Amino acid sequence: MVANVVQTFDSPITSLIDADTFFFFITQDEQLGVSEGTGEDTSVLGDFGFGEDYEGSNGRVFFDGFTIESGEEPFVYNGNSEGITLLQDINPIANETSDPSDFISIGNIVYFTAFEEANDRALYSSDGAPEGTSLVANIDPSTSSSSDFEFLTDFNETLFFIGDSESGSNDLWKSDGTTESTEIVFDF
Repeated sequence: MVANVVQTFDSPITSLIDADTFFFFITQDEQLGVSEGTGEDTSVLGDFGFGEDYEGSNGRVFFDGFTIESGEEPFVYNGNSEGITLLQDINPIANETSDPSDFISIGNIVYFTAFEEANDRALYSSDGAPEGTSLVANIDPSTSSSSDFEFLTDFNETLFFIGDSESGSNDLWKSDGTTESTEIVFDF
């Protein structure tokens, strides 16, 4: 039945995102859709400027979206009538964007990286609400160049990643979601 529904869209589906209780899909022309796996519960929610990064978690999908007002910022769809919500305008400078990426879910929290006003890429977390979205750590606030984050990974409910910082490049880091717990595990 879902195959028949897919054929009714103007453009092909480019991504499927598991959100535990249902799945989301993104069409080639950047429409967000949702389904529980039958034609009766499959619908397109609307056009939205999707980027390339997203993560499904606990009935929600987190993604980098674009609006004229905010630019490219982190958004969430909670799977309910509230629809799509801007989590935070991380880089509110006019004509600037936070370019959120690297979304990963650990438990009920989603981590991602984004550019701050200072043009530094930093680590953020979100519980799916604007008031629950916050900076975890800027691992190298001493430089005007961007910190790099790679390979964000969940290991035993702890976030591990490779990050450039003032102590050197390509260090192994870990975090449990607080600034105090974000630390270098191994300095290469």
